[in-house]
Amino acid sequence: MLRADEAVDWSSSPILSGDLDAEASANAASAARANRIRLFRITPGFLSDPVGLSDPDESASDATPADSGVDWLSVSMGPDNPFFDLRRPGDPGGVGYYKVHTQVQLFDSPTTGCTVSFQALKPAGRDNDGLDDGPTTVIPSVALFHSLDDGTAIQGFVGKNVNLNTSWTNQLDQAVQYGMAVQHPLTQAGPDGSGNVFVFVEALGRYRYDASTMAATPNAVEVLPGLHWQMAPNWWMSGGVVLPVNTMPTSVNQWQFTCSLQF
Repeated sequence: MLRADEAVDWSSSPILSGDLDAEASANAASAARANRIRLFRITPGFLSDPVGLSDPDESASDATPADSGVDWLSVSMGPDNPFFDLRRPGDPGGVGYYKVHTQVQLFDSPTTGCTVSFQALKPAGRDNDGLDDGPTTVIPSVALFHSLDDGTAIQGFVGKNVNLNTSWTNQLDQAVQYGMAVQHPLTQAGPDGSGNVFVFVEALGRYRYDASTMAATPNAVEVLPGLHWQMAPNWWMSGGVVLPVNTMPTSVNQWQFTCSLQF
């Protein structure tokens, strides 16, 4: 309490920093972005290095994103390694193929993100210890990510496979794939996501996936539950199992376990 003869020192620093609101907002944004995890067969709605790129010389020079100088574009390229993600019969690429992955961030906020992605897969050629011949495929897709206040997040995408070795007009209604996933953190150990464990459930669909059929085939619908452990920002492990919903000739139970460590 000030006496009447005491002067107020207006030059002194305030007890409460004016940066508290900014720090709180930054912490909330960091916690929301910690929920951005990669899921099996789901194109992410945020910029993320793709899994399944490897270099034949065990060097990361060709498998790391290109330094574009902008924060809304990501480009990665390298030999395709099909063992990091779930593959279904007829999926393009695989051993002997070279993959180029490009992502463009349409909009991004602490809780919501949307990207347009373009993948291209072609035979790597004998000079690169790959296949000498085979189909070249491009995969355009659009993806959305949204996180809720309690850490629950929703991911979804729609895309298609286009074989460049045949006419474009014959494929516009074929090989459409789509999916949606719901994830929820079981633990939240660190603000950067380190130590977080998530449970997720995916619903995946394919329409006219077999391009050799002349008539429209029923949608192939699958459910994929699993767990994701974010051990560090660049180190995670994920496991899940595919459970077919409808009976298709290629519908089988399939499980996958992936451990990814990127430098």
